[in-house]
Order: sequence, then C-alpha cells, then structure tokens
Amino acid sequence: MLRALYARVAQRLVADRRLVHYVDVPAGDAATTPWSDLGFGRELVQGLMAVKARGRQPRGVDGMVIRRAGPGDLPQVGRMAAESARRQRGTATFQPQPEAALAALRVRYAGALGDPRCAAWIASRRGEEIGMVLLAPAEPDPVVPASCVELLETYVEPASRGEGISRVLLATAVAWAYDNGHRYMSARWPSASPLAAGHFPAIGFRPVAYRLSRVLDSRLTGQAGTF
Repeated sequence: MLRALYARVAQRLVADRRLVHYVDVPAGDAATTPWSDLGFGRELVQGLMAVKARGRQPRGVDGMVIRRAGPGDLPQVGRMAAESARRQRGTATFQPQPEAALAALRVRYAGALGDPRCAAWIASRRGEEIGMVLLAPAEPDPVVPASCVELLETYVEPASRGEGISRVLLATAVAWAYDNGHRYMSARWPSASPLAAGHFPAIGFRPVAYRLSRVLDSRLTGQAGTF
C-alpha cells in the first residue's frame, strides 16, 4: 500500500520538480523497511528521555561556571548555535549549511531567550563561553507526549570536549525541566554524525522516531525545485 501511495504522490512531486522527499516514521525496522525499499535513508533521529527528580549529579568541571542565559546573551548563544550547524558540513554528515542560513541562526533564538517558558544556560571558563544548552516546550505529536520540553541546541567547544561539560549542562537543564512540570525531554540529531550518534543515546535519549529522506537525480526534470 505504501509503495502504491508513494508512487502516485511522487509522480506529481517530480512533475513539479520537487526532488527531495521526506517522511517521518516511528523508530524501528517495521516502520522503516517499506520506505528503505523505496530508496529512503535515515537522516535524523528523534529521541526521548524521561525527566526525573534530581538524583546523583555529575561532578563539576574545574574552573567552569554555569549561568542562566537571557536576551542579552543572544550573540553568544547565536554564535554557538551557528558553529554547531557549521560543523555538520563535515564528515560523515555532509549537510550543506549556507552562510545565509548560519546568519539567520545567530538571531533565531531571540524570542526564546526572552520567553519564560524556555530556558538556556551558558558554561564559561576564564571569561570565555565554552558551551550552552537551550530548551523550549515541545509540541505533542504521536511520539512526543504532553509535558515534554525540547532540547533545541546543545554545544561544547571542541577544545573543551571530553571533560563532562555537556553532562553538567544537561543535568542543569533536566533539573529546571522537572521543577517546571516537564516529565520528558526530546532531542533530534543527524544520524550520520559520528559525535551525535553516540552522544545522545549515551546520555539517556531513546530513539522514538526517524526522519527519512530521498534525493532524486536532477536529470529527471532539470534543476531540483523546492522540497
């Protein structure tokens, strides 16, 4: 049935020069195999983690200070968000990140930093920002329950990775989420990223959904149109 439906829809999409196709499915082979047979590959993973009351907290990092971020921290948050996206250009993710998109990302979270329903923290050491985390309420859907907060951004400077900074930032975010009535946290990450693919499951996120994509050869219609 999926093949028949997609064949009918895809015919119209290709006629409109829409050559990049996406589908969101629940995690697991039963949901993804039919789409794999149609040429779709996994692009993003969506994970879910239960938010619980404070347990044992990770050890602090020498010389590191964490503070709550506000509207005045947009330059720092925007810089780190853009740098996180820029690194997706590399192996093995290979996702184009145009400079215009990175510029837009630098100011994307202006509203979130001033919204009391959202929260962000910045980690600093010796006066330099070395990491951040940003949360916002998640929209419930078939795989995201109510009372869920989304991990919109998380970043640690490459030179400071491996010290436990991300775990301290996440513990701070989880404590805030629980105190504010959230019982789940969701996150998305590129499935091809060597760093993210190991990091997010290791800190407690369980895959619940995948975004699959298929890119058709532009020789079918000429230069690809919109998605």
